[in-house]
Amino acid sequence: MTLVSCHKKEKPTVIEGNVKDFYTQNIIPNVILHIASRGNPTDPHIQPSIYNQAAWVDNIQVNSNGQFSYETEALSNQSYDLILINDSLISSNIYHITSYTKNTFTVLTKKLRNLKLHLINQNNIYNKAIFDIYQDPFSKSIIINGTSNDTVIFDKVIPDNSYQIHYTLTKPNNQDTSILKNFIIQNSDTITTYNITY
Repeated sequence: MTLVSCHKKEKPTVIEGNVKDFYTQNIIPNVILHIASRGNPTDPHIQPSIYNQAAWVDNIQVNSNGQFSYETEALSNQSYDLILINDSLISSNIYHITSYTKNTFTVLTKKLRNLKLHLINQNNIYNKAIFDIYQDPFSKSIIINGTSNDTVIFDKVIPDNSYQIHYTLTKPNNQDTSILKNFIIQNSDTITTYNITY
């Protein structure tokens, strides 16, 4: 008797589609998409941000017509996402990839904008201020020592998204005051400006 071992070969994972502007629906050519893994093969307890290059397992080149096509047998049953992020654009959504089947996406992108904060130390009773802005993947922190006013420019902020700013104000006796505010970044070529008086 001859025993034959048969292993079913998994189908390849196919990722195809096009890239467009979120607002105008115009095509976005010649950009690079990233396949990001939400898992960590060496430590499952670590979940890297999909916007971090360390989470990217492969890239997809978009052609001059704004279209892309990709096929691989390398993706496992881990959770994968398709994103776009560069110095001027970010995908408006995160596109989940299903392994071993065809995935068709229209990747919508937003142009990154700028935010200006006028930090006005009106009371002159704080000698230190820490400003934290929360918005993955562009969270930032600023520390200002002294009582002078300042203007801070944040580049790479996402339009029409809700941002949260948390600031901690410290008096000379080390007494802290914490304040939390929410604001929206406008989709405009002009810089969105907010005054923060403390």
